[in-house]
Amino acid sequence: MVDMLKFLLILFLAITFVIFPAGAENLYSAEEKQMLDLINEERVEQGVSPLQFNSLLNEASSAHSREMIENNYFAHDSYDGTSYWQRLQDFNYQSSTTAENIAMTVPFDVQKAHENLMASPGHRANILNPDYNEVGIGIWVGDYTYNGVTYSNTAMFTQDFGWSTSAAVDEKEPLSIESCSPQDDFSSDSGSMQEFAVTTNRPCNIRWLIDGVEVQEINNEQTCSYTTSKSSPGTYEIKVIADDGVSTDYREWSWTVVEEETASSYHAYDFNQDCVIDTSEVSKAIDDYYAGKLDVAAISQVIDYWYLGSDGYC
Repeated sequence: MVDMLKFLLILFLAITFVIFPAGAENLYSAEEKQMLDLINEERVEQGVSPLQFNSLLNEASSAHSREMIENNYFAHDSYDGTSYWQRLQDFNYQSSTTAENIAMTVPFDVQKAHENLMASPGHRANILNPDYNEVGIGIWVGDYTYNGVTYSNTAMFTQDFGWSTSAAVDEKEPLSIESCSPQDDFSSDSGSMQEFAVTTNRPCNIRWLIDGVEVQEINNEQTCSYTTSKSSPGTYEIKVIADDGVSTDYREWSWTVVEEETASSYHAYDFNQDCVIDTSEVSKAIDDYYAGKLDVAAISQVIDYWYLGSDGYC
């Protein structure tokens, strides 16, 4: 009898490990990250802090999406009637602030599922709710039978939202620009291209302004650059603002654009620039020679140009 019980126990454990292998690879982790990015883009645009993944919520949501596919149903309650809130507790997630979204697409389409949820007022409210700071996203794909018809490549999506103090602590770290280029005010020739770039400590909205006028905006990025040129000489004020809905940081530059210098065709002692070195001009050159400002070769050249007279040198 004891041997039979041992055999049954070993068989049970073997079946359990085959069906639920420890540390099994998440087949849809990339798509779940894609959906999180879509959610956080929406939140940042509305001035709401982005969500973080929570491993317990991920496990609960993945289990629910798989259960709906395998049992051909679509509901917040588990197949045995357990509420989503009890299900989260069963996965050891303890929080009184929770919510759940579910969605289905045929065929598997993350973007479409996100758009459908955002088009539903209740689901959209959960996605944008500032009372949540973490989420679990579970995706499962398989055959789904409804009214006797089986649909292949059906995807179930479960989003479980929650709040935890540990995630809230992370959110308190202020947004900051960690690096920028150029690092200081600078000048350049008119018409030359100039690139400005910044890197922040987390994804955010980044806006570029020239003399107070916005010229570019990019959302939910950590690295951003802006390239431009100015043909008119002058000083331009460049500003970049990083904003994640909770905190902001910025950098400013003074960019001085100067006319590109061109080589003059006039001799330094042709003061009236008529291409002729006259008597007064050669006299000044001789004075400078005796003052040690010109060497023999230089004064000889000026005298030669003076001797040419109207023939000039230009």
